[in-house]
Amino acid sequence: MTTSPNFSISRYAPERSAWRKLTARDSIVRRLDWLMLLAALALSALSTLLVYSATRGRTELNHGDPYYFLLRNVLNIGIGIALAVGTVWLGHRTLRGAVPILYGVSVLLTAAVLTPLGATINGARSWIQLPAGFSIQPSEFIKITITLGMAMLLAAKVDAGDRPYPDHRTVLQALGLAALPILIILLMPDLGSVMVLVVIVLAALLASGASNRWIAGLIGAGIAGCVLIWQLGVLDEYQINRFAAFANPALDPAGVGYNTNQAR
Repeated sequence: MTTSPNFSISRYAPERSAWRKLTARDSIVRRLDWLMLLAALALSALSTLLVYSATRGRTELNHGDPYYFLLRNVLNIGIGIALAVGTVWLGHRTLRGAVPILYGVSVLLTAAVLTPLGATINGARSWIQLPAGFSIQPSEFIKITITLGMAMLLAAKVDAGDRPYPDHRTVLQALGLAALPILIILLMPDLGSVMVLVVIVLAALLASGASNRWIAGLIGAGIAGCVLIWQLGVLDEYQINRFAAFANPALDPAGVGYNTNQAR
């Protein structure tokens, strides 16, 4: 029994069409940064093995279940992969349109930490407890939405062809967008997250091509602020101890210097 040519072509045409879409120059598969993706997956797999190795025998931490932290880590990685796939599927244009909503939600979540919904962990009231033993730190979402929001504002006039770099008014708008959540996080207080956010703001301004006067001014203001805070003695004891442990991890290796010592 023979098969007609037309039948053969119609049978394999959908498969060829799908393959061409995947390998097209503008396809998602071609535009992905595969090196970064594989590196992230490798780090995630390695971290899972290390978490299991470090906690399987710690009954005082894992509640008698050697797989307790392993399963939590795998679940978190799964959530991260799902969010990454969703972001790629939405595309940058859709994501750009959703930035104001994402920013507003993240700011509200951050502000909610200062209400009875917030929980204090390691001296900072920066967490929201969830069922099943999970918790979220809204300041982590702020890091993402500030990055997206500042990028959108700083690139608006450049993308429109009005200017080769953002003007002073645009820079002020971007700084205002970042200032609100940073002030909320300062009230927690979560000094570590604030320091990360300041670096994000400076990096966004540098990448946008903003005037160097803004960069120099912000760095100068930051140094002056750090000196003033130190002189006024407004830092809590645990924050001072963290700086001391960073400089000398052997100072308290079983306490405040544990993370720094283990990382080194």
